[in-house]
Amino acid sequence: MSSHFLLPIGTPRYVMFSREIPCWIFQLAHGVFWGLVINLACEPVAQAQGTPQNVGGPYGVGIEPVISEDVFLSSGDLMRGNESQQLLDSLSSQTHPLTPEEYQALIEGESETTTPLPFKYRARTSEWSQVAAGQSGLGIFTFRDAGYLESDEKSGLNFGFGVHLLEGPVSPDLHPRLWDFTLGYQRRGTLRWGLEYDAAFNVGIFSDFEDSARDGIRFPSHVALSRAITPQLHWVVGADLLGRDDYDVLPIVGLRWQMTDQLLLQIEVPDPELRYRYSETGLFYLRGELGGGTWDMEYVDGAGDVMTYRQWALLAGFASHSGRRTSGLEIGYLIDRVLEFRGSEKSLSLPDGWFFRLITRY
Repeated sequence: MSSHFLLPIGTPRYVMFSREIPCWIFQLAHGVFWGLVINLACEPVAQAQGTPQNVGGPYGVGIEPVISEDVFLSSGDLMRGNESQQLLDSLSSQTHPLTPEEYQALIEGESETTTPLPFKYRARTSEWSQVAAGQSGLGIFTFRDAGYLESDEKSGLNFGFGVHLLEGPVSPDLHPRLWDFTLGYQRRGTLRWGLEYDAAFNVGIFSDFEDSARDGIRFPSHVALSRAITPQLHWVVGADLLGRDDYDVLPIVGLRWQMTDQLLLQIEVPDPELRYRYSETGLFYLRGELGGGTWDMEYVDGAGDVMTYRQWALLAGFASHSGRRTSGLEIGYLIDRVLEFRGSEKSLSLPDGWFFRLITRY
């Protein structure tokens, strides 16, 4: 006799039926039934709230990431609306679900190729450098550091310190140390018509502090403007106030061209640069730059003067980029090295030479 005939009178028939089939079949059917009921009950609510109904997404059945324009934010930069819409259209037109790797690669690849770099004319630097003296030349060991107190995301106070240890020349006889102290305010932002700016005003004292440093007070400042011609090509114009005896003001003019994801060319006066990113964090670059400065100084015999040192550098560097900091090693060759003295109106030509530098840019 079957066991269900022994059940008490009034036992539900679905219970009697369940005794005749395996338990797992009953549980499967029970789950499917209630799943359909819940899905049918929730579908009107989901449609009213605009929840995506795609059931083939990369993160599981019935779960699809909600794609908004927030995904196009990279390092504080927002892609242009048309480019964002093109990427949204390409994602919505997919006929097969993306894997998580494909989804992330698509977003990151689009952001890297279309998001322009933030405009910055001059970065803060910290450095250790050595210029070889050579025969009858001038050797210089330099340590320079810079700090920044951010008031908001666009502006802040900057301050700097530097010391230069001199080796030579034999004549004229100079004190072996020169000092730099600077304090200023810098601001970056965007004006109308997509015009970006970088402006800084600084006051500094540049002297050997053997006598009055009054003639060593200078105001190194700059104003630079940039605008995109295309997402990859920008023009740059402005003025760089150096306050030096040889170059008081330099014009800023040039182009910045993001040729590929890895290659950036800055055809820019006075500091052109070609930069190649060979890995996610590794950089190699070729660069030209104006170096030197003007200092209030005193000869060993007690006479006061103002000295200007000038050098043009052609250098190559390897650097590692992490967040807002880029640290590297540079090796370069110096040309057109000159010492000029304001009081005597004399100048001393120095031989070309090599230098190396450990530098961090922020």
